[in-house]
Amino acid sequence: MSEKRQIRSAAERLWARVTPGAPEECWEWPGYKSEAGYGKIGVFFGVDDTGKYRMTSTYTHRVAYESQVGPIPEGMVIDHLCRNRSCCNPAHLEPVTQGTNLLRAPASLPVVNAAKTHCPAGHEYTPENTYVGSEGTRFCRRCDRDKKRAKRRPDAPAILEGAWSRYHAACVSCGTTKVRHQGHGLCKPCHAKARRASA
Repeated sequence: MSEKRQIRSAAERLWARVTPGAPEECWEWPGYKSEAGYGKIGVFFGVDDTGKYRMTSTYTHRVAYESQVGPIPEGMVIDHLCRNRSCCNPAHLEPVTQGTNLLRAPASLPVVNAAKTHCPAGHEYTPENTYVGSEGTRFCRRCDRDKKRAKRRPDAPAILEGAWSRYHAACVSCGTTKVRHQGHGLCKPCHAKARRASA
């Protein structure tokens, strides 16, 4: 029976293939890369009941940082300061929060949104006119007020003859906001009055 081959760690296999250069240079990973351009390497984590090796994969920049610098702080991701996703030079890698990592990306959606100074309706994002939601999204207070005001007293919409509607926020006859469900856009008293008149 042949002896099992010795399993090298991901760090050993990484540095066997990456050629370190000057500190300011990118140290390229020559192996497999994800569709996004990040280097990936296999990680051995045991043997199953049949004697088959159990493997998974991880990013090469994480292996490079952990082997040369130390553990990545909990809740942090590794940002490429050089913007080269396959670079393994520890001098080009920095642990940051996911939010910081996204904001550093040159063309990400958070960067585009953070650069906006006005809401879609044209109102400026001033401290007085802006509130931030639980997920960090900015909202325009003026638009929010206008939206709530429109729900309370919208312009009375035209009703098609014979149509039943549940979408009117104000009675088309008296303007009250308590509109009867499926009542031609009328509140309960106006709907009753219309039924008596048609009887």
